[in-house]
Order: sequence, then C-alpha cells, then structure tokens
Amino acid sequence: MTGFVSPLVTLSALAFPVDGSAPNIERITAEMAVQGAGKCGFGPATIRYEDEHETEIFSVPRPASATDAELSCLDSATGFGILVELPAALQPRFDAIREARASAMMKEEAHDWLSMRGLLGRVPDYVPGKTDPAAFTRASEHLCGPQAAGAFQSRYGPSALSPEWAMTHAMPTKEGASDALSCLLNGASAAGFSIVLIGNEAPGE
Repeated sequence: MTGFVSPLVTLSALAFPVDGSAPNIERITAEMAVQGAGKCGFGPATIRYEDEHETEIFSVPRPASATDAELSCLDSATGFGILVELPAALQPRFDAIREARASAMMKEEAHDWLSMRGLLGRVPDYVPGKTDPAAFTRASEHLCGPQAAGAFQSRYGPSALSPEWAMTHAMPTKEGASDALSCLLNGASAAGFSIVLIGNEAPGE
C-alpha cells in the first residue's frame, strides 16, 4: 500500500524528534473540542474512539452547510489530534482547510529545524513538474549525511521512502538514525516535495 505523506502524517512523524524538542501542536481534549465546536456553530457532536486509527473521531451529522470561516473555526477547535467526520458536502472543504493549516505549520517547523542545524540554505530546490524527483532525493540524501544514504533507493521509485531503510532509521537505535529521518522529512517539507510512504503489504504482493 502506498500513499503520499500528508502534512498531518509528517507532523505525527516528527512529534518526538531525537533532540527532544516538539512541534507546536495544540493538545485539545474531546470535551474541549465539543465546547469549541458549539461556539463555531456546530452541534450536536459525538466523540468515539477508533482502535484502527488509535484516535478519537469527532462526528457532526449536521449542519448540511457551513461557511469557510465556520469550518476554519471548527478546525482550530478540534485540533490535529482529533479526526473530524462531517457530512459529505462539507468534508472535502474542511479537509482542505486543515491540510492547508498543517502545511503552513509544518513548513515553519521545518524551517526552524533546518535553521538550527545550518541546513536551511542547503536544501535542494524542487519545482513540481520541472525538477527530477530522483535528482531531488539524491541531493536530499547527500544533505542529510551518511545515515540518509539509500533512503530513497528501492523498487518503489525515487519519491518513495525505502521501507527497509525506514524500519532501521525510524528510532534512534544508532547514532544519527532518527536525525537522518527528521532531516529528510523536514527538507521535503521546506522544499514542498511529497514523499511517498509504503505501507504494509500482503504476502506475495
């Protein structure tokens, strides 16, 4: 299973970077979300926990319509830690608003992370439709040091993070391992490059 890394996924992946710092992600409880949503004009709302996603699902069956301002208000009221479930007519607009906010936040966090390490000015440029993804990922591996070597070298193509590499570098099991992953993710966020993550595959696939 493959999928592009959305800003929300990247925020989660960088929630506990190796240096102990954390992105400025708000912590909102279910009770706070319900109260905040009410002030945004949404209700009644229900909260349920889903084991599959290991997160709380905030569901608002009504209203059938809402302004962008109301949806933005709901996004802020619920925070990134709570998945929001809305009527089909509203869900795509809400998701776009949340993704845009996450993208802006992640880019800011990426700039800070890279600046602290003197890497921001060395991040390779990426122009969608013009820059060769293979050239960008090779330059990214070089930027992030020896531990990043081979991160994008797999049968899934130059934009995909190698599952084998990721499994051995996701946790700080050896010096520089987690730093290399954080560097690659932050570099991609700063450049506007979409990394492809490879999920678990069934045997024989």
